[in-house]
Amino acid sequence: MSDGRTPLRAIGGADIGALMGINPFKGPRAVYYRVFGLTEDVDKPCFEWGRRLEGTVAKRFEDDHDEMFVLDTTGPQKNRTVYACGEPDRIGVNPLSSVGETLCIIEIKTANAYASDHWGPSGTGADGVPTYIVAQLMWYMWQWGVELGYVAVLIGGQDYREYEIDYDSELVARMKQTASEFWDSYIVPVELPPLGPNDEAPEASMDDGAGYITANGHQEQLMTELRAAEQQKAEAISAHELVKERVKEAIGQARGVIALFGEASYAANKKGVRAFRTKWNKEQ
Repeated sequence: MSDGRTPLRAIGGADIGALMGINPFKGPRAVYYRVFGLTEDVDKPCFEWGRRLEGTVAKRFEDDHDEMFVLDTTGPQKNRTVYACGEPDRIGVNPLSSVGETLCIIEIKTANAYASDHWGPSGTGADGVPTYIVAQLMWYMWQWGVELGYVAVLIGGQDYREYEIDYDSELVARMKQTASEFWDSYIVPVELPPLGPNDEAPEASMDDGAGYITANGHQEQLMTELRAAEQQKAEAISAHELVKERVKEAIGQARGVIALFGEASYAANKKGVRAFRTKWNKEQ
């Protein structure tokens, strides 16, 4: 249990984008809470399936790269700096490169179909990958001392894309400075950082004059999930109406039909207007 004053972990690859202001799903305060162990990671279906599919995506990457062995990492790897840690998804080992044995970092991602526009075509390098994921990859490349990294992503469960990305020393220098300043300014003195644009804001009181707000990363994700759910609902309603019309047609001029699991009636009311109703048996 955290005492709220002792850091339990350093700044990881999933955190650095939040400190840089480029992670759409969290900001500096979320990193502060995570470092001190003051919040629990919320497991969502997208996270669960990301873990389940990680091995599958990694195997596809390995199948496409006969020149290297792809190894699962065994645990967090800390850099000599106190504020940085990292645990890449996979390490690639090329034993026969032109300069001898070389290593590369491989990040495995999954994304829903609605996020496909955030990813460029395969082979477009860092330009085709969301910036916070590029930052995550660079964070690991810096700590492992390698010059080459890959991002492999499966979008919508069937669209595999892959990106080769070279080490960017200028980006890494900016990330190191940002992380070091955050650590010295907030973690060492145990000072709560201000809310970033993508942090979850505390609940505010409602005002009759309140207008619209611009969605932060968390709210954007919720709206994406709501859109998908409403589309699924609309598709389900459409399918229901289609089947209902087919049942009406099957009933014809009869009052209704009795089946194993219940009955459907299509009988006229007192005004002579036929109304469709269903009655289902209780499950045993």
